[in-house]
Amino acid sequence: MERVPGSRLVVEAVHRLSGRSWVFATGALEGAPLRIRDAVTIESDQGGLAGTVEAVELHNRPGLVTIAITSDLAHAVKPGFVISRAA
Repeated sequence: MERVPGSRLVVEAVHRLSGRSWVFATGALEGAPLRIRDAVTIESDQGGLAGTVEAVELHNRPGLVTIAITSDLAHAVKPGFVISRAA
């Protein structure tokens, strides 16, 4: 079985849109691509919190992506924090 490398997104900006139940985190993605329904860990000042990727948007700048995570984790996503998916 082939081992899939992990993913690491360093959050540069956080957005919330009215009418959407998600928080959007934009940042530089390293490692494997993230996919919808991937289980991720938000490495925050509250420790590691589990979340699920709800949407993924790619940008023109190589490596820059926006991912959507359920809104109940909005308090835990801040610029400088890391969102990761284990291999």
